[in-house]
Amino acid sequence: RKSFYNPLESKAYETIIKTADDNIAYERAIDALRVLVDSCIKICEGQALDMGFEERFDVTEDEYMEMIFKKTGALIAAATKVGAIMGGASEDVITAMYEYGRLIGLAFQIQDDYLDLASDEETLGKPIGSDIGKGKMTIIAIKGLESVDDDRLLEILKSENNSQDEIDEAIEILTNCGAIEYARNLALESVDKAKEVLEILDDSSSKQALIDIADFVLERSA
Repeated sequence: RKSFYNPLESKAYETIIKTADDNIAYERAIDALRVLVDSCIKICEGQALDMGFEERFDVTEDEYMEMIFKKTGALIAAATKVGAIMGGASEDVITAMYEYGRLIGLAFQIQDDYLDLASDEETLGKPIGSDIGKGKMTIIAIKGLESVDDDRLLEILKSENNSQDEIDEAIEILTNCGAIEYARNLALESVDKAKEVLEILDDSSSKQALIDIADFVLERSA
């Protein structure tokens, strides 16, 4: 298993602590550290959930969304919230920036699921449909299992030695039942909501950078 420890997290703590050179900065630093600690807890919980899904084929969409929020969205939300806190933003802006990060994190992970089936091997850097080959319960697999009446998709997901033809068969099933399109639309919806959240900010180059980041989540090809 990969270690949960990331050296860059230590640099984040160090950077925040270095700013605490007066009473106002000290209070902000304490609030920011609380956010970072909470995100670390959520990341561990998200990883545990993801590992727990490995032998399950009855994962619900709500369970999946909780997992990707904790595993991916929580860290991005912490980063955007901490920036608002340390910048002295109002409580409304701090809350909005957390929501922006949460939505971007969800969209990023859902787009990963989508690209695994909609990109190409050269661009993606791995075989198309590798998640299917691993029997991974992505949002696409979850939606597909909910949408089809026969057990063929489940049989392929449960198999440990799928051929490329079987993976292609699963992709066709997921395409025909609308599961792949569903994931793409879900990512689009999350990004649109994230950009709506930014309306609380005045127009600036910083705001445009956040909009560009949101767009990049969907525009990336790998």
